Amino acid sequence: NGTFGTTGDATFAGSVIAPSGSESAPGLQLGSANDGFFHSGGIRVVTNNVWEALFKDGGDFHTDGDIIAFSTTTTSDKRLKSDVVELEGNLKKIMELEPVKFDWLVKDKGEDIGLIAQDVQKVIPEVVKEVEPIGETAEFLDDDSMLTVDYAKLVPVLIGAIQELKEKIEYLEARV
Repeated sequence: NGTFGTTGDATFAGSVIAPSGSESAPGLQLGSANDGFFHSGGIRVVTNNVWEALFKDGGDFHTDGDIIAFSTTTTSDKRLKSDVVELEGNLKKIMELEPVKFDWLVKDKGEDIGLIAQDVQKVIPEVVKEVEPIGETAEFLDDDSMLTVDYAKLVPVLIGAIQELKEKIEYLEARV
């Protein structure tokens, strides 16, 4: 028990156990007392005493910033699915969505484009999820939940809309 400090590399056999900590005093501090990890509903990452990311119990990952990667993939193996049915009315759903340009009110992100989750929820509820905000977003919303849009899940609806348009074009071409 106590404090461990080193100016070189350290190797541990077994577990490193730290107190749960808090946003203002992470249980496991890295570099300074303002940076580190603490546990509360998952592993929370703190930078300069601001809660920036959450590895949530149950597997979700939340961050208050961008996720930058060379690639992302989504599990889609047929063996993991049941009750598979084709989507219908895709074009109608896409036409009900309203793409907008807007300014973010948090994180000084500036101007952006996208959809409004509350509007999308009325048309394609399967792509909208209610989540717990973190960091500055949680402060801005007084820890109230917020809605997110899974834009990747819009792709099947867009593919279906294109297929429906192709059928309409072929029908019209056959009439000419």
